[in-house]
Amino acid sequence: MVSSAKLLGVAILLGCMASSLSGQDNCRQRTVPVTVTDAHGASVQPLTAHDFKAIYRGHPLNILGVSHAQAQHRIVVLLDVSGSMHSIWPAAHAAATDLIASTDFRTPIALMAFSDKVQTAIDFSAGRQAVIRWLESNPVETPKMPQGKTAFYDTIVEAIKLLQPAQPGDTIYAVTDGGDNASHVSAQKATLALQSAGIRLMGICLTYPSLIETPEEDERGRKFFDLARDSGGATVQFSAIEPFADSRSPRFSYDENFFAKLKSTTATIEIREPYFLTVELPEDPAKPTGWRFEVVNAYGRSRKGMLVFYPHEVLPCPASSDSH
Repeated sequence: MVSSAKLLGVAILLGCMASSLSGQDNCRQRTVPVTVTDAHGASVQPLTAHDFKAIYRGHPLNILGVSHAQAQHRIVVLLDVSGSMHSIWPAAHAAATDLIASTDFRTPIALMAFSDKVQTAIDFSAGRQAVIRWLESNPVETPKMPQGKTAFYDTIVEAIKLLQPAQPGDTIYAVTDGGDNASHVSAQKATLALQSAGIRLMGICLTYPSLIETPEEDERGRKFFDLARDSGGATVQFSAIEPFADSRSPRFSYDENFFAKLKSTTATIEIREPYFLTVELPEDPAKPTGWRFEVVNAYGRSRKGMLVFYPHEVLPCPASSDSH
C-alpha cells in the first residue's frame, strides 16, 4: 500500500511543477515545445508562425509567436538495471553509451540507473565524464546487474526533480523494456508530471521478436510510447534478441552487426531543440484538454511527411485548478 506521505509528496511536486510551467499573468497564453522532423527523422527548419496550425476543441488558436531555443538542453539518462533487463543488458549498456557519444560534448548529462528504486544517481554537477566512467565500470559482463523489480514511473518523477527548475528543451531519455511492476506512481501521474514540468520523455524500448513476443511485451512498449508521445517526445523500439530459425528458444547474437543496427536505431531518435510556440487559448481549461499542432503549407493544409511532437494536453493553471 502506498503511504499517505508518499502520495502527498507527489502531489506537492506536481503542484510546484505546474506553477513553474503556467505561472503567467495571463493563463490563456501558453508556450509549447514543438519538435518537427521529416519522415526520415531530419530536422525541419526554419519555420515561422505561418507554418504552424494549432487546434483546440475544433477551432484554430491564435499563434502569437515562434522561437527556436539556442541554449543547450539538459539530458537525464534513465538506465533500467532491473531483473527483466538481465538477458538484454549488453544492448541496454550499448544504447546508453551510444547516446552519450552522439550528443554535443557541451550538453549537460546526468544518469539514474534504476530497478525498484534509483540504484545510482550521477547529477549534472559531476559532469558527463562521471557518467562515462560509471558505464565503463559496469560493463556488459558485470554479473551483479541487472536484478530486482522495476519502478520506471517512480524514476521518471525522480528525474523531473533533478531537472527543477526545468529549462527549455530539457529531456529524460530512458533505456528500458518499458515494464513497471514496483512504482508507487501510476503511468497517468507520471504523464501529468512530465506535462506539468514541460519536460520531454524520449528513449529506446528494447523488445523481443515475434517468436517470443507476448501481449505483456506489447503493453509495455505501448505504455512507454504513450508516455513519451503525451510529453512531446518519442520512442523507438529495437529487438534485442535474435532467435535462430531452428530453435524455439532465443539465442543471443551480440556481434558487430547487432551493435551497428542498434547504433543506427538510436540515431533515429536524436534529441533536438524544439520550437517554442506561444498560443492564445479562448479560456483557461478546467481540466487537462487535448489540442493539436500541425505544420501547414501556404494554403493552411497539413504538409505531408511532417512528424510533429508536442505535449498532447494543455493543463489548467494551478490557481484555476484549485478553484474547481
